[in-house]
Amino acid sequence: MKKVGIHQVNYFPWSGYFNKMAKSDIFIFLDQVQLTDRGYSQRTPVISSIGQQSFLNVGVIKKGHREKEFREIMLNPESDWRERQLNFLKGNYLSHPYYKSIMDVIFPVFDDKWNTLLDVTLCSIHIIKDILEIHTPTVMQSDLLYDKEAKKSNLMLELTESAEGDIYLSGSGAKQYMDVKEFAVHDVNVEYQTFQAFKYPQWRLNEFVPGLSILDMLFNIGIENSRDLFWTNMQNEETIEIVDVND
Repeated sequence: MKKVGIHQVNYFPWSGYFNKMAKSDIFIFLDQVQLTDRGYSQRTPVISSIGQQSFLNVGVIKKGHREKEFREIMLNPESDWRERQLNFLKGNYLSHPYYKSIMDVIFPVFDDKWNTLLDVTLCSIHIIKDILEIHTPTVMQSDLLYDKEAKKSNLMLELTESAEGDIYLSGSGAKQYMDVKEFAVHDVNVEYQTFQAFKYPQWRLNEFVPGLSILDMLFNIGIENSRDLFWTNMQNEETIEIVDVND
């Protein structure tokens, strides 16, 4: 059985994103969808030294972006987003135990050789994927053959079949629009990801702030501890929820 995970290309995602990737036999990046204004493809949540949530935003050319595929979104050459992000990280994470070692590893993301948002986000994901030692193969949506008119649940089915998958691993938030019976007609099972978010020490914060970019965990506890915590959490999770199409 081949399990397929599918997700938008997010910028330095949170740990749940990589949990889904690690549970998949192949992971598809959606690069032919539109950029959503309040999504996490061009921004990621981090925390200030006084405990306030903020976002690292990537500067892109917004003109006409609603008519473009994600892979066509260009970086804004006039934006100082690299400098702003680096200044924020230095100003708010410099005192964290693993600041320097993590910055050395993630610095390629801020290279000015990138031209598209896809370049930057994929770079951020693959750096973390390597850090966590996730060996799941990845493929771009645009490299697959599927019905380009398919939407939502049908799109997920089309991509799963194109990747020769027997199981589609869905996020739990997709239950409201998933047509699981249509998957069953095509002999594709649906499973929903169960992710148990975990805590880790956050430097100088009295109360844990959840849902942040995985960068926060790396700056706080380092690469080896983050990797150990990630895989320990994977092993301790409950069995993935399997859909019964007869319900």
